Amino acid sequence: MTRVDRETINSEKNRLVQGLREAGAKITAQRIAICEYLAGNKQHPTAADVYAALRPNFPTMSLATVYNTLSLLVELDLIHEIASPTEGSTRYDPQVAPHLNLICTNCNRIIDVDDVDLTYLEELTARYGFEVADVNVVLHGLCAECRHNLN
Repeated sequence: MTRVDRETINSEKNRLVQGLREAGAKITAQRIAICEYLAGNKQHPTAADVYAALRPNFPTMSLATVYNTLSLLVELDLIHEIASPTEGSTRYDPQVAPHLNLICTNCNRIIDVDDVDLTYLEELTARYGFEVADVNVVLHGLCAECRHNLN
């Protein structure tokens, strides 16, 4: 699993937990563990991935708890859902700052692209007087590894 440094993970976990707390959600050990698992996770896990990773430490946790917590985090705009049409599943992205997601249609890998200039989108929405609530830019294609393997 691709992870980032411990300080960033703690900060991200705290952002998610605080968001739940501010919404009046009950803060349980399971919800904290879900937030910690998502924090700094660049793999865009499915609910099943989260469940499988946390189940050994939380044997009484149900898959419904994971789905309900992820749904609440999405509803509160603390994480984003990314539909994977080739996989038929939903993945979750804890990075809510505007960025691109490149999704490989062969291996389903999702690559975050942070260093992209979205100024044109800002200009375009301003031109039409459109108030943006959320930015989720997804490009589908083949990653470098799959392109190499297919040739």
